[in-house]
Amino acid sequence: MQIIATELNAFAQSWNEHRIRVSLNVDSPGGIPDVLYFCPAENGVLDYRTNIDDIVFDAIEDNHLEEPDEAYPPEFADLVNRIMDENEWQDNRHTTDSTLQLYLKLIHFFDAIDD
Repeated sequence: MQIIATELNAFAQSWNEHRIRVSLNVDSPGGIPDVLYFCPAENGVLDYRTNIDDIVFDAIEDNHLEEPDEAYPPEFADLVNRIMDENEWQDNRHTTDSTLQLYLKLIHFFDAIDD
């Protein structure tokens, strides 16, 4: 899951730092999203941020942010393990690079099935 989080964070950073041009048909301002959010007064936009008590965050965390028991069905895990065994691929998912390499091997494997 770390590799997905890394990719999503990189995308979010790229999006929040790019410039959005002003559009004549939209009521939203142009500019850089991060700058518009963190410095609204300097950019002539409204500040929609709202302070939320820590107790609300604690309640959300307690009720909604539990880790799932499994990130995928056990049948899929069994299939992946069987494919790895049959192809003598090492289960070395301890670094981003090794996880990516295994992911690419599996994607290639599944793509070959579709062909």
